[in-house]
Amino acid sequence: MQLDFHPVANIFPLMTGADVYFHQHHIVASAQDKSDIESWCKEHQLVPFICDTPRLEMHGIWWAYTEYAGARDLVFHPGWESYLKSMGYLQPKGKQDVSESIIEDAIFANLKKDGKQPARQVYLTSGIADVVTADELYEVKAYLTRDAVIKAIGQLEIYSQELPGRSKIIVGRHGDGIALRSFANRMGIEMRIWRTKDA
Repeated sequence: MQLDFHPVANIFPLMTGADVYFHQHHIVASAQDKSDIESWCKEHQLVPFICDTPRLEMHGIWWAYTEYAGARDLVFHPGWESYLKSMGYLQPKGKQDVSESIIEDAIFANLKKDGKQPARQVYLTSGIADVVTADELYEVKAYLTRDAVIKAIGQLEIYSQELPGRSKIIVGRHGDGIALRSFANRMGIEMRIWRTKDA
């Protein structure tokens, strides 16, 4: 799903509390710091985007966050985003968008070929579902990073409230979020790895 990016300075008033906490915790000094941020965000229905930085002295950098389920807005710190990109920790947004679109195109074409009459970019009250058939609900991510998988799980859970009775499937290129596969399976969500040669 396409995300709309909003610098921290332009966050609307309802996000002020999260904005303050976000500004105070950009530097993730330890695994405990990361756990504390994730717990706080979970309590406030937010998904933090924390980039692990093994080549740097710090444990990681919290550079962005979004609402837990169905959100299209990603609130981010432009300075940290640029820094992480310059260090090679984040891919340019355009490349990820193209990569995600390629995967979505291929899934749509394959489903159509199988006679499943898929629909894509389906607008719901809670967000936009990437690909939908009569019995399947797909959320596509460019890479199955931990943050991407957590967000996808939240999206599928809330979308399935509006589109019940469908198998929930996350698709994307290999990433560290694969470690969450067993947890996703317990929630009735399948995770599929998209091979680079396939897209």
